[in-house]
Amino acid sequence: MTDVSMNPLTVILGIKILVTLGLTHLFLFAPQKRLNGLMAQYGDSPLTYRLYGLTLLVLLGMYFSGLIAALGGEVSHEVLAFGILSNGGAAVLMQAWSGHPTLRRASWIFAGIAVALLAALLFPDQALLPLLS
Repeated sequence: MTDVSMNPLTVILGIKILVTLGLTHLFLFAPQKRLNGLMAQYGDSPLTYRLYGLTLLVLLGMYFSGLIAALGGEVSHEVLAFGILSNGGAAVLMQAWSGHPTLRRASWIFAGIAVALLAALLFPDQALLPLLS
């Protein structure tokens, strides 16, 4: 049986999964009016929000596979690369194109996750060190 232990990478991926679960629920099920207010957008159709929620479900599957690998003492370079692109890209886009102060502040969460994933990619041995001995 494989030794399963918590490490910095599992914590990073666990936080990302929790954040993404909340966003997925929001974008798949929240009323159009609420989403428009949160995103400072004014569309007539919830389709874009629902498609984004579906995309987040796909990302959740990816993050779960990375979490399982990390719990088994392995680094999934593909998961880390996708996470860096996804979170880093979201942070850049939110800073560049959103005039909404709350969204601009929230972009720092995505930026922080991207930096943490980048650190895990650059220093995989340290990212897999057990947190508790």
